Amino acid sequence: MWARATPATGEHPYIATKRVPALGVRVVGRALLIPLRTVEGELVNLQRIYPDGCKLQLKGGRIRGCFYLLPTELPHQGELYICEGWATAATIHAQTRLPVAAAMNTGNLLPVAQAIHAAHPGLNVVIAGDNDHRTHGNPGLRYAREAARAIDGAVTWPTVCGAADCCCTDFTMC
Repeated sequence: MWARATPATGEHPYIATKRVPALGVRVVGRALLIPLRTVEGELVNLQRIYPDGCKLQLKGGRIRGCFYLLPTELPHQGELYICEGWATAATIHAQTRLPVAAAMNTGNLLPVAQAIHAAHPGLNVVIAGDNDHRTHGNPGLRYAREAARAIDGAVTWPTVCGAADCCCTDFTMC
């Protein structure tokens, strides 16, 4: 599926809605394809994002400890951000030009952080957590802090604007 897909553009409805650059992703039909790789770089799954924002991984594909990466290779030293989703990763990378790994969900932040840290212990890892301030227990920050503690990394999160309809939960534009 990845091989027959074409490079995505900013005209894909999901990319246009999120207002992020189409970095490292492809399109097949109406689905945006996000490659999930191991720390060794092996492609093991694809997340499909449809124009309405529906996100699905391929059935039977690996997710735990796998991630989307910008750019395409893990560095051995320097700083690396780990976040939840592709749009957040594209935003952070576009703004910082630093490498970013997207774990694809909160529950995968810790396994991704541990896998990357084990393979590249010289990296300074920053977990860029979602600020799920409207969700009980703020799982985005809770899981980000847990992942950062486990690898002795740092954590950052977006501040909220305070508006009644505040959607400042991740680093993408709302």
